[in-house]
Amino acid sequence: MVTLEDFKKYIGHITAQMAKDDVLSDLLVCEDTSGWVSTAAELIDDVIELISEQIKGECTADWISWWLWEVDRDEKDGNKNNHVWIKNEDEQTYKYSIEDLDDLYYLITEQYEQIKVKVPEEAPENDFEPSVEHPNFTGETLYDVFMRSMDSYKESNN
Repeated sequence: MVTLEDFKKYIGHITAQMAKDDVLSDLLVCEDTSGWVSTAAELIDDVIELISEQIKGECTADWISWWLWEVDRDEKDGNKNNHVWIKNEDEQTYKYSIEDLDDLYYLITEQYEQIKVKVPEEAPENDFEPSVEHPNFTGETLYDVFMRSMDSYKESNN
């Protein structure tokens, strides 16, 4: 089992790598194109997979991917997309706000009582299921991702 401290350390390593990849992407990708460059896409996938295997929680890799690539932690409280709805044993649904890595760990390990912010609330009609994955989870190579981003590129006459 991965401890909370180890979990935070592993996710910290992933986010540090992502920050380096952002800098590299800014340097290598032209302003008029979109793209993402990673020097360690498989490494990030492997770390997430190792965490998932050790925790064995339902949707562990999906929740980690959601946290890394989808949650906008810079938004103001009313606009954050860091909420999940979970029905407990008594059939009461609670809205949990996943504010930090501690909360993410408790969500993944199903220690919901440890999550700091929870309120009784019914889930919205479009109930959230984590679905965002790191681009490489699809089996695409970095070249595939790059080539897909180049679809709208037009060759110059120069």
